[in-house]
Amino acid sequence: WLLPMLNRNFILIILIQTAHSLTSEMIKIPVSPLAKSLGISAFVIGICASLYTGTTILARPFAGYGMDKLNKKTVIIGAFVLKMLVSVMYAFTGNVYMYALSRGIHGFTFALLGTALPAAIAAAVDKKSMGMALGIFLAFPKFVSSWGAKISMTLYTTYNFRTAYLSVVLVMLIPILLTLFVKFD
Repeated sequence: WLLPMLNRNFILIILIQTAHSLTSEMIKIPVSPLAKSLGISAFVIGICASLYTGTTILARPFAGYGMDKLNKKTVIIGAFVLKMLVSVMYAFTGNVYMYALSRGIHGFTFALLGTALPAAIAAAVDKKSMGMALGIFLAFPKFVSSWGAKISMTLYTTYNFRTAYLSVVLVMLIPILLTLFVKFD
């Protein structure tokens, strides 16, 4: 059961998922001055949360279609590039409209990667070991998810919110580079 999973693609996708999990935790922690000032407006925060949730729901079918019909590497790399854009947007958000837009795009990228990466792991292993592969795929990133929050909080308190968000952009280069080495044929 273990040998069919010990292939280059499986290991690369586990590492990609791990980096995705790390950056997902890192992007949650910093709070910009705009977000702090929005703290008094539950209505605006509710709208932004709804945008995040709504785009998450809308993105899943597109992600599935993209993984079925388009170049898998392009879909995954595109999603990570979009996630990098979200981190930059969070770093430089200066008004409510930009914050709302960044929340919407963030939800879209979260759903895109949340659909694309399990599809990628399914393509990387023999069907006989699919259950174990998915179990490892879902469990391994949990080991690093707490580190993301600690790293981000350290950057946030030591430097500032922009440094924390921009560091996410740099960490995001790891899964993009790893995706280049996955073979989906």
